[in-house]
Amino acid sequence: MSAGLLLTLAVTLTLQAPTVPIESRTASDALGADTLATGAVRPSPADFPPVGREAIEALAFPPLVFDPPEADEHEVLGVPVYHLHDPALPLVDFFVQLRGGAGHLSREELAAATALPAMLRTGGTSSLPPDSVDLRIDLLALQLSVAGGGGGTFAGLNALTHTLDEGLDLLRDLLIDPGFDEETLEVWRGQEAEWIRRREDDPGSLAYAEFNRLMFGDHPTGWIMTEED
Repeated sequence: MSAGLLLTLAVTLTLQAPTVPIESRTASDALGADTLATGAVRPSPADFPPVGREAIEALAFPPLVFDPPEADEHEVLGVPVYHLHDPALPLVDFFVQLRGGAGHLSREELAAATALPAMLRTGGTSSLPPDSVDLRIDLLALQLSVAGGGGGTFAGLNALTHTLDEGLDLLRDLLIDPGFDEETLEVWRGQEAEWIRRREDDPGSLAYAEFNRLMFGDHPTGWIMTEED
């Protein structure tokens, strides 16, 4: 068959093929066109990996095994002491939990109970003023904190192994022989008074305090400190 005859057949078949407007083509038509143009079939949705909830439910994990270390329990002068040895770093974490707090005191003592943890940490000792305590903490590379909750007061010390003894001595002085520096106390009083005056400017704090007041009423959890305190 000659080349001229083949060309004539191709033109004739093209003219006789039905024409489908672009706007009326279906997904099958488009898929067929893509197949002819690229020589490959577009993947179906089933060929794609799952997404969303299906992807989450398809995840597989090995069983969770939690084997916490057990601390050694001792009793020192009637006080339970728990010791957990970890030689990974030359650091010692020391925590003290004391019974007592606003939850064990009367409403009239709320301000004093609230101030106690901050004053124990920042009020110095009977032999060291507050700035000297801070300087010693920096010199020994200590992390020392005192905090309080409704049912107790907590003290924490983080020290290098070779400064642990000095750190414990300092923590002992802060807890047993506090200085309650008057200037530091006035600073705390001013900060608390300013916070009380600005309390309504913070919707989150206001909502939290009012929720506790409505839920617990005349209970330490529901008490709200005022300027009169």
